[in-house]
Amino acid sequence: LYNLFFFFMKLGLHLRTKKDFSLLKNIRAFWGVGEIYYKENSCNYMVQSLRDLNIIVNHFERYPFLTKKREDFILFAQIVTLIKENI
Repeated sequence: LYNLFFFFMKLGLHLRTKKDFSLLKNIRAFWGVGEIYYKENSCNYMVQSLRDLNIIVNHFERYPFLTKKREDFILFAQIVTLIKENI
């Protein structure tokens, strides 16, 4: 028997107005990664691949959050690093 371990991680933004949709398009164009998904009255921007998540991590390491979100980001970046090192 083989033990298989799968880990799935994604970063997502969920927005509900048409104005937000153009913001998501600009974010996707800026980073050049991820996909925008449409669902009824909302849209989601998702980044799933480790390579693509690393692009976002590098950005926020260069331009860190100045708010409480910084702590969340540090934890998120550590998880991405651990996954990269162990896969």
